[in-house]
Amino acid sequence: MTRQYTSSVPFKGDAAKVFDWALGVLTPLGFQTVERKESSLEVVGSGMRIPRQNPLAGASRIQLSHDDDELTVTAELGGVERVTRFLAVFPQVVLQILALVFIVVFGLVLRMEGWALPAAIVVGGNAILWLILAPLIGRAFRKRTCEGLDALVQNMATIGQQTG
Repeated sequence: MTRQYTSSVPFKGDAAKVFDWALGVLTPLGFQTVERKESSLEVVGSGMRIPRQNPLAGASRIQLSHDDDELTVTAELGGVERVTRFLAVFPQVVLQILALVFIVVFGLVLRMEGWALPAAIVVGGNAILWLILAPLIGRAFRKRTCEGLDALVQNMATIGQQTG
């Protein structure tokens, strides 16, 4: 199941205007409207593909709702999960391929001696490094996306109260 994030802020204003504003922010990022009601808006996006994208792209589905004097954002963090999985798998696969290249080039083709220990240290060290870095980078992406969602809902509340 995809991780979710929820945040709420107090809100007394024009919900229709803030949903229009949110669509203006989210549509250029590739989000498409799934459902639009008087008190809610739901959009889906393809999720984050590269780390340099807008932090909101870390959410694959965003639901905005207004009820009981509160504006709430609920998001599925599918893009964050995709990047985190990629970071956990891709470097390990590359390092395994690098180990095979070392075996073929140094061991079978060049028939060199004494290469195995330095190669194992380099490949193994990098594998351990990525086992540590991948979850840390994934958490940083999650934090960045959650901060972006918080900023979105806070800006919506501010704009709605100014116009309401």
